[in-house]
Order: sequence, then C-alpha cells, then structure tokens
Amino acid sequence: MKRLGDAGSLGGEDDVKRLKEELARQQGDLNKSFLEFCSKTDPLANWVDAMRDYEQYSVEIASRYNEGVSSTDGGALYSFGSGDCGQLGHGVSDPPVEEEETVVVRPKKIKAFANAKNIRLIVCGGLTNGVVDSKGLWTWGCADDGALGREGDENLPTLVSFPFKIIVTDVAFGESHGTCVSLSGQAFLWGAYRDKEGKTFFPTTATVEGDGKQSGSGTISKRPMELKGISNIVACSSGANHTLYLTGEGDVYSLGLGEQNQLGRRVSTKFKIPHPTDKDAEDVYDVTMLHREHLSPQKISLNIGSIRSIGCGAYHSFVISSVRFRVHGCGLNQYRQIAAVERDQLEWTHLTDLDGKHVSFIRGGEHYSVALAADGSLYTWGRADQGQLGRNADEKAGSFDGVPGKVSGLPPIASVYPASSHVLAVTRTGFVYSWGFGEMLQLGHGETEPDSGMGADQRLPKKIDFFKDGHVYRVSAGAQHSCVLVGKQ
Repeated sequence: MKRLGDAGSLGGEDDVKRLKEELARQQGDLNKSFLEFCSKTDPLANWVDAMRDYEQYSVEIASRYNEGVSSTDGGALYSFGSGDCGQLGHGVSDPPVEEEETVVVRPKKIKAFANAKNIRLIVCGGLTNGVVDSKGLWTWGCADDGALGREGDENLPTLVSFPFKIIVTDVAFGESHGTCVSLSGQAFLWGAYRDKEGKTFFPTTATVEGDGKQSGSGTISKRPMELKGISNIVACSSGANHTLYLTGEGDVYSLGLGEQNQLGRRVSTKFKIPHPTDKDAEDVYDVTMLHREHLSPQKISLNIGSIRSIGCGAYHSFVISSVRFRVHGCGLNQYRQIAAVERDQLEWTHLTDLDGKHVSFIRGGEHYSVALAADGSLYTWGRADQGQLGRNADEKAGSFDGVPGKVSGLPPIASVYPASSHVLAVTRTGFVYSWGFGEMLQLGHGETEPDSGMGADQRLPKKIDFFKDGHVYRVSAGAQHSCVLVGKQ
C-alpha cells in the first residue's frame, strides 16, 4: 500500500490535512479489500476473523494518522520517576536542585509543551524520549552516542533537524539509537548500535548515503540519516541494539547487532577474526561481515504470509501475521520471554499459546513480554521477579513464567507500553494503570519507602489516581521514568 508524500509547508494545519488525507485513503483501501473478501470465499479466513481483522486495521490506521491533542483543548504531557540523565524533560537549575529536579514522585507537567499543538506521539527508550507535535520531532534525555539525533541540552525537549521536510508517523528508541518513519514511507536512523563489549557501530554509509564506505567500531551519527534500501515503511520498533521495519506490503526488514538471534535471519554472531597481518595481535572486528549481515537492512523470510504488526523487546523480536493473528518470536529466551522452551536463544517460533486470542499488539521489556488481545485483555510472560507480569508470580530473584497468562483485575485495555521492567496500560475509558519495578518512582503512585525515600515494586496493576478525569490519551515509559499524555482528541 503506497502512501502520500511529506511535501508541503512546514507546520501544523498542513500536516494535519495530509495525515487526514492519508487516513481517508487507507481506510478506503481497507474498505475495498473487505468488500472484495465479501464477494468471494477466502480459504485462509472465516467471517469472524475477517471482521476482527477489519476492526483492528481500522483502529491501527486511525491511531497511526491521528491529529493528536493540543494544550488549548486541555492536552498536557506529564513525566515522573528518576531523571538523573535528563529524561524527565524539566530542565536543570543553576546551581542544580538535585533531588527536586531529578526525582519526581507525582506526575509533573513538562513546560516545553505548554503551548503545543497536535501532540501525536510520545515514545520512550531506556533513558531517552521523543514527542511528535505540529512542529516536528522533539527529543530529550541521555545523549550518549548520539541517541537524541541532535546536539544541545539533553535536559530539555529540543527539535530534531532532518535533511528535508518530513511528517513523522512513527518513532522508536533503543539503548543508544533512535529511528523514525515519515508519511512518505522513508526511515531515518541516528545514534549507534552497541555490542556486548560496548563498541558502537552505525550502518555503512552505503546504507544511509550511498557512497560505499564502511564505518568501523566507535562510529556514531548525531543526526538523522535516511536509510536506503527500503521504501513504503509504515512502522518501526527497536530493541536495545536492533530495529525492525514493517512495510505497507506486509514485509519486515531488520538491522542492528544480532548477537542473540533477534534479527530474525541467519547471521554470524562471531564478530571478530584474527588480525590480518600480526598473528600475535588481538583479534579484530570483521567490519565487512558486520555491515553485510547485521547493519544492512534485509528482508526477513518467515513463510507465514503478510505481517500486520511488529514489536521488539530489548533482545527479542515479534511479528503478528495478517491472517488469524498468529504470533512468532525470536531472539534471547533465557527468561522464557519468547516461549516456554528450554533454550536461551530461539529462531522464529510460533507462540501457540496466543492462538485464538487475536493479538493486535505485542512488545517486550528487558526480559519479559506483553500482548494485547482484541477484547482488551492483556497477557504477560517472561521474567517475573520485579512484578513485571502484573500477576501473582514468584518474586524470587531470576524467577520467570514462560507461559502467557492473563493479567486479571483490569478493565478492557486500549493500549499498553512495557518499559524495561514496568508497565503502563491505558483503559478504553481513558484511565491508566501501572505495575512492576517501582524503585525509581516511575509507577506514578506517589508512594515512597520511609527509610529510603524511594518507591517500591508493584506486583499487581494499580490505577494512577493522579489522572482522575479519564482523559489519558497515550503513555510511554523507559528504564527509570514514565510519560503520560492527557487530552481529548
């Protein structure tokens, strides 16, 4: 499915118009496809599947190309938790007021968006954040290795500059990198991918600029670079050191450092080779292999038909097929965050426990995973020792549950965001619940331990009472903080 371009004047109203045009066009294409299904027998699906599929695609399209919320209509962005790397977005005084500015117990408005229009996306990485509004993409938080895609103060939201005018429709952050997708189907990438030894790599400039040069270890990009070799991209998702892209045709491409099989395709995980001229020297990186196999975006072959949705955990990946919502996962599995199979790494594996649940969204945290079903139910599995699963699981260090289990005590959920070790979920009526690791006060309940002044883990979902009006629009979360966008669309 090809899309409209980004061309046009810079600014909110023109962008909103083009987004609405794209929404109407894609909804029209979806309606046409559904009518074609109604006129003939499809051997791969039945009427119930078709109706669920139509409904979910309509919701996804509306979410992807919405016009967002504005401060003039009560919209506001809040953050809370620990912000010692600037991830709360409230700035730093001179001299700094350390405790007040780096620890926010109760949700606090980010002043930079007090006059914002059309806030459409909020996305957090571990220690980084991105917001898309009428002016473009704003980033803040830890700037190490170019993770913000810009220079300047990491404590305050600042606009990212692109090589040309684009309308951002999706954003994802990893450990030290970020990526975004434009309305015209292009992808942009910045920062770096980091290997187990801490060495950073950025895709060869042949991938991003076309000049054929290869970048060695220690390479980063502090500005967004257009990713070559893929077109008509509709969505992106990042783990710690890898990225997936979904195209309008339902194909999936991956790149990054696939040391845990998270790229979903066969690559060499031996990064080093003997020194070419000195046999007594330490091994050196096989730069040619890294760029050819890992850092070049390549199509994943799954043989399960078209893909409708993608999602990443820190070191694992998921896809959802367009027919019957079948879920497959790959990558690191040491806490059974993919499947209840006694292997620490997996190639693509069918998650049969999720069959029949019509999963529309799936994503992972550091060592656990969360899936959202069409009826608003949540299923969690993987590491459990910090309450990440939101259900009565064993809290012993290193404990896990590899079988997806339903999170009880929640009303129907509209959207969910698994962070490193905690989760935020928005109900269909606009309230937000949180659970999991809470030591850094990232759960938003305003509760501190008397002795330490820090927070505590929350094993079961708990409503954040601060947001009482049922106007929570989007949520996102990182390793030590959370963000909540409120407002009526």
